[in-house]
Amino acid sequence: MRKIFLLLSIVMVASLVLAACTPSTPVETESPISGATEEPVAEPTEEEDIAFNPYMGSNKLDGNGIPPTFFSDVHIRKGFAYAFDWSVVIDDVFMGEAVQSKGLALPGMPGYDLDAPFYTYDLEKSAAEFKLADVDGDGIPAGEDPDDIWEMGFRLQILYNTGNSTRQIYAEIIQAGLAEVNEKFQVEVLGLPWPAYLTAQRAHKTPMLVAGWLEDIHDPHNWYQPYTTGTYGGRANLPDDLKAQFKALLDAGVAETDPALRHEIYLEANQLFYDEAVGVPVVLATSHGYEQKWVEGRVLNPIFSGDIYKTISLGEGAFDPTTITNASIGDPLVLDPAAAYDTASGEVLQNVYETLVFYDGIHTDKFVPQLAEEWTVSDDGTVWTFNIRDGVKFHEGGDLSASDVAYSFQRGLLQGGYSTPQWLLAEPFFGVGLDDITAIVDDFASADDRESLLANDPAVLVAACETVKEKIVADDEAGTVTMTLAQPWGPFLATIANNWGAIMDKEWVIENGGWDGSCD
Repeated sequence: MRKIFLLLSIVMVASLVLAACTPSTPVETESPISGATEEPVAEPTEEEDIAFNPYMGSNKLDGNGIPPTFFSDVHIRKGFAYAFDWSVVIDDVFMGEAVQSKGLALPGMPGYDLDAPFYTYDLEKSAAEFKLADVDGDGIPAGEDPDDIWEMGFRLQILYNTGNSTRQIYAEIIQAGLAEVNEKFQVEVLGLPWPAYLTAQRAHKTPMLVAGWLEDIHDPHNWYQPYTTGTYGGRANLPDDLKAQFKALLDAGVAETDPALRHEIYLEANQLFYDEAVGVPVVLATSHGYEQKWVEGRVLNPIFSGDIYKTISLGEGAFDPTTITNASIGDPLVLDPAAAYDTASGEVLQNVYETLVFYDGIHTDKFVPQLAEEWTVSDDGTVWTFNIRDGVKFHEGGDLSASDVAYSFQRGLLQGGYSTPQWLLAEPFFGVGLDDITAIVDDFASADDRESLLANDPAVLVAACETVKEKIVADDEAGTVTMTLAQPWGPFLATIANNWGAIMDKEWVIENGGWDGSCD
């Protein structure tokens, strides 16, 4: 068998600016959360404040907990960063199949910089940072203050979902490192069932979070956004001024189309991420692909959900030249390209549907025409016009038209939902940060709640539908589709090249009970 080295698009990041930065909603007891949902509780009295987060001990600076402002001190965050031993992760967790990440961008992306500042495992520097901290806010560094953390110590819990050995080991690495820095630094590693773990995370009660990301599109925005202003950053309680700094940089980066200028913008983001020690980029995982020697034409593009079979053939020596046997990652969950957001479903969809543009071989950042023959972009980068290929037929025999293309994108955006990939398409059309249809309906109030969404004022729903249809317009006579973005979007081709950009037969979808294409 052949062995092919691959660089997988996944970065693990330990986020440090989390629940301890700002007070969260109190819980009724100090027992860990046990359910997937949490009942509302009354506002606490002053005496009850210490119980608002069970994973922060006493919730005070008394050696038996941490106060809500604990991680707001940058020296605390840096102290944690220097106490993390990357070599254990690389050698024991990934068995050598990983390298330390120095930033959020992947090799070759704007923002990737081998000379970027990064943290190393250095217990002396860790101790120095903790001694510079001023958790009690009296203006005296902890190393000179008997009432601060260096003498008082602290206690907190780091959570992991039971069965996730990677998160558990990360927590144990921090636990061991901090214990060496100062025996009064107590970290307890606590495993919770997945529903309880997710509830704690979403409730902003996890003092430290370990999170990994597998890219949706090969673009730095898809890496910086999740860890600063998006999925994980949103759960990290970053101070408003810091979030605003990241948002300004990310907005500028994703709106810029010149790679050199984008690189400079993301270098600023790298420096800010490092200076503020928002999180600790841990590792970039690597792996190997294996195939029989007689397999030919397999395209090992790391962004693919799985193999794409139209390029594969079997050469001399194949046991059965008419059959390819493949081990799938699992069973597909959904075969609607507008809703599928799992790898197993994606592998099937990439072999069934086609997109306007597709990846050029092994490249994750170069694209070739597929259902679009060519395209043009306005000078301001906001209007994209695609010429749709003639003579294409769907599996059931219908002819591809510009209306099918427009309908497919409109349907996905109107469907929305954070368990789907539609947030990737929503931002280019609605605006940075407006990553779901509910953003233009009720300011996200009904996000992931279809029943609540449809309960909105019908006039508001019609207006949102009409907004979507105005942004994606088909001209069947000319054979074109014009897409109008809310702002220039550097990675727009990358955004529409994956499964969520797949084109469906409008007539077939309607006949099978799908959206009828109107705003009535």
